[in-house]
Amino acid sequence: MHRTDTPPDFDCDCHRRATLERVWEDLWVKRGPKPAHGRLLAILSVGLPSAIDRLTRHLDRIAGRSFHGRWQRLFAQGHSLVPWLCMLPAILFTMLGPTPRWRGLPVAAAAAAGLLAYLACVRLWPGRRSQGQGLLGLQWLVLAVLSGLLWWQSGPASLEADAAPYRHVFAPILLVLLLVAALAFPLANWVLKGLGAEHAARLAGLLAWTELFDTPRRPEPSLRRFLHGLVNAPLYNPLHLLLLPALPVVLVPRHYAQPAYAALWLAISWLILTFAGMYDRLNLAVRVVKQMFLIGGQGVVSVTIIGLALLRLAGVDYVSTLLDTASARVVSLYIVAAYSAFWLYEYWINRALTERLLPLLDDTVPAGERRAWVPYRVHREAVASRVRAEGRAIEVFAGGRFVVTGAYLDPDSQTVCGQWQPYERDDLFQRLADTALRANDPDETYRTHMAVAEVDKRCKLYFNLLNIGLLALALGVAFGLHRVGKQLQRPGAQGQALVGQALAMQPVDLRTLVVTGNAARRPKIALAVSGGGTRAALYAASVLRGLAQLGRAGDVVLISGVSGGGAALTYFAIHQAELVAATPRPCGPAELERLAAQPEPEAGEDPWCRFIEVMARPYIDDVLRGVAELQVLGAKTTGHLLQESLARGLDAHAPAPTALSGIRDLGLILNATLAGHPATPDDALAPCPAGQAPGAPASASSRATEPWRSSASGGIVAFTNLRNLGAFPVARRAMACAPDERLPYLLVGGEGTRLTAAAALAANFPPVFPNAGVDVEHAGAVRRYWVTDGGAAENRGVVSLLYALRSLVDDCADPPSCHNAMPDLQVLVVDASALSFDYQPDRGVGAMLGASAKFSGQLMLELADGTARAYDALGPGRLAVSYLPMPVLLRSRGGLGTHWMMPAQVTLRDDAALSRSDARVLSRPDRWQTMALLTCLHDTPPAPPSQGPCAALKAGALGERLAADPHTPAWQALVRQLAIRP
Repeated sequence: MHRTDTPPDFDCDCHRRATLERVWEDLWVKRGPKPAHGRLLAILSVGLPSAIDRLTRHLDRIAGRSFHGRWQRLFAQGHSLVPWLCMLPAILFTMLGPTPRWRGLPVAAAAAAGLLAYLACVRLWPGRRSQGQGLLGLQWLVLAVLSGLLWWQSGPASLEADAAPYRHVFAPILLVLLLVAALAFPLANWVLKGLGAEHAARLAGLLAWTELFDTPRRPEPSLRRFLHGLVNAPLYNPLHLLLLPALPVVLVPRHYAQPAYAALWLAISWLILTFAGMYDRLNLAVRVVKQMFLIGGQGVVSVTIIGLALLRLAGVDYVSTLLDTASARVVSLYIVAAYSAFWLYEYWINRALTERLLPLLDDTVPAGERRAWVPYRVHREAVASRVRAEGRAIEVFAGGRFVVTGAYLDPDSQTVCGQWQPYERDDLFQRLADTALRANDPDETYRTHMAVAEVDKRCKLYFNLLNIGLLALALGVAFGLHRVGKQLQRPGAQGQALVGQALAMQPVDLRTLVVTGNAARRPKIALAVSGGGTRAALYAASVLRGLAQLGRAGDVVLISGVSGGGAALTYFAIHQAELVAATPRPCGPAELERLAAQPEPEAGEDPWCRFIEVMARPYIDDVLRGVAELQVLGAKTTGHLLQESLARGLDAHAPAPTALSGIRDLGLILNATLAGHPATPDDALAPCPAGQAPGAPASASSRATEPWRSSASGGIVAFTNLRNLGAFPVARRAMACAPDERLPYLLVGGEGTRLTAAAALAANFPPVFPNAGVDVEHAGAVRRYWVTDGGAAENRGVVSLLYALRSLVDDCADPPSCHNAMPDLQVLVVDASALSFDYQPDRGVGAMLGASAKFSGQLMLELADGTARAYDALGPGRLAVSYLPMPVLLRSRGGLGTHWMMPAQVTLRDDAALSRSDARVLSRPDRWQTMALLTCLHDTPPAPPSQGPCAALKAGALGERLAADPHTPAWQALVRQLAIRP
């Protein structure tokens, strides 16, 4: 094995002082003439920028050098640390996915073996070639083999949540990027073809008379220059200014992501940019940051980070909740994965170009050859620095730059040491043009400037072609996935349109639950729970637990929910027997934290406290992790990820997924919002077209290819196990010539509907989750409907519940057995919707978004009044409607935001203040205290109120405000009305 020729190494016999020692001397201005102004000012204006300059240059040299570093001596000369360091995360992310977790010993062993094999192959690389194609091919081969192994070990249905290998998007994206980088080498050959024969002799001749080493000079302080730099820094480099504070704001724990810390980092960033504007040498740091973070794909990642940081500082709930909890680690891993992939790609496309540019400076290199370094032959008369003329070289530096190396005599140690100076591509050739300008030969100056301009033009063409090609590839793939995904997307749920025989087969008849099986006429309860993510789920669980303490949880006969409330009701329906049989025990912060640490149920635990803990789990964290699954690029969506996450929480440990039709002791309605429907009308939703009878089979168009319409968008898709549906709006009641001017209802049930799938569709809130497909069988055909979160149409879930009760009344109007047999029925509207009452001049957006809630509220009032009168007429029982709103301070001006994750901490402010700015902070409980506080809202234990875990949580101003909230008298009145326990 022979070594590739390398440039001279002058540092092997050098004994100059350590870099950190020289940085320290620069900072305290210990060497050279002392400035005339004060010591402190000298340190700030001279020492600090000098120290920053020396330190950044030293680190840049370690990371960017291609020859004679420790890493290069150990493995292969000719490449900087960038491709080596980026391969480590590339191998790990390829085998473990961009959200690494333990996936078994075989996967870990494969990742370790891949890394060792890669290092061994490089160490034994024949010839140790310094050109780039060989190493790039080796990297692609290693990653392709590992990707193939991953593909073989995992199945097409593998999930990120499993402790096993799964197919993810990082591997194909990285392989495609490296393939594009491989194509960059022939592209660079084509773009630069002919330049060497035309301009190499002239550029090499100019190089011999050009001094590329500058004499280091100490910064000269000037108040005017400092003020100019202070003003220009944010204007010339706004992304540089924001990136340094944005990174810690996004990546650090919540305690350090405060405006004060962000302001400190912003001041540091501003000061560095100010120094860079004053002293040319410090522009190196600005350029390195731009190269690494602010161009290409990594620039998109950096802009995203800046946006996340601004949203977190602004307190935008959906972002801050993610970054304040364990999900911040997932976000950080995605950032690292994206940076490492784009850094590797950028290194190779820049390397392909610089290897073809270097031979332009050496007319002895044969045409078309690539070089990682060329000798820098300079005439002694042109030397204007301390660097010797002998042994100089120009090398590829950090893939996309050049560095000039040479030797000088160190005055302190009297040994020969290496000197280096980096150059950007355009700066190096511009330096040659400046030399031609000083020659006072107009013809030569013109030709040199034309040559430099031609080099610059072709470099720009090279990057433009690459960027256009990569963008076209990305857009083509995205468009193809969009087209294919819409046609092949798996349904979020399946079911039957509840008409005809399908309706008769429904398992639950409300007459049986309310009348026939209730000889003692025991009062019954119907529950409607609003949406609101984790906030609504916890509130609903707390209300149900309060009913259980009153001995009334078993009297709940009908439940209807939306989004988070629907998830809580789903859990209650699945675990109803276990919950109703148990008496709730105290459930404080310590108990909740213990249950969260032990997610597997234990014998003897309180099932109601487990109910609370399950509702507070970070379901959006599972969605974030699962976004990397390769299936998400095809038939799977983030809505399916939410469905899988909810199934693991709500329906865990069941021998088989619970079907909607398997709930037989409780009436259940889960509400989603209709977003799109088949263009071909059918009796399930639209009025019958002329000449077609109700229930006749519609066109047999395929559900995968048929067009869809949105004319019924905003209607409701209700998943239910009820048989009593006669009062729901149907197409036959539409006004003539106005078939879409109504509230369309699509009622879905049957044997094939999974309960957690319906719950996920009810919680499919936009724009986080795309519209989900529901395949509905009707009249012999299966049609696909598109739905979104139920709260988009009616966020309380009460309209569907009242229609179901009106259906019960209509069904009881004919059979004589229902007359004078109706028990008292308590309808409880549990509302945890987000509340905003501070006026903002928002150009009418708030009024536009809030109008639907007012119309649905009016519909609720009218339905409740009409249903109550009809129910009361049957006698002897009465139907009463109670409204139980969540305390205002828990859902406004901060509080618990709408999220599928429990925040690490919430800020509870006094909602009685006239304005948001006047609202004082009452409490900042952590997640366990907040969960316990929600539980305590409906805690009615036999112990005195001054004892137990709730006493401390409700102490002080917070307790006073809760006591004054309308929620408290509403709950107390309900307790008295239920009349089991005071």
